[in-house]
Amino acid sequence: MSNLREKALLFTPFREKTVTVVAALPDGGAVDLTFLVRQPSVGQRSRIAAEAKGDLEGMGAAAALTAAILECVLDPETRKPVFEKSDVDRLLELPAGGWFDDLSKAVMELMTEGEKAAKK
Repeated sequence: MSNLREKALLFTPFREKTVTVVAALPDGGAVDLTFLVRQPSVGQRSRIAAEAKGDLEGMGAAAALTAAILECVLDPETRKPVFEKSDVDRLLELPAGGWFDDLSKAVMELMTEGEKAAKK
């Protein structure tokens, strides 16, 4: 395979990581939840960025993080998305600093890992 185009378009596997978070329960207890977080595709990254609508500090940032959760957080057993668009309002009502932030951080790390490596 000597064609540059063919080499460039070869499928590259997505980076993934398993993330376990602790979710507080209404009764004061807690439960461990394990998710598969997958690096977004170029199309997914574009949709995530579009949700920010240029506002990276206010609700645009929250919308982008929520979009990242919808796009990149999978059930480790089925490899299907855990959350749906109908969950957005509930996700936005979760306490800041909880499991949502842990998952968002994992998605953002996978989204920017390649960029960091290229800069080294």
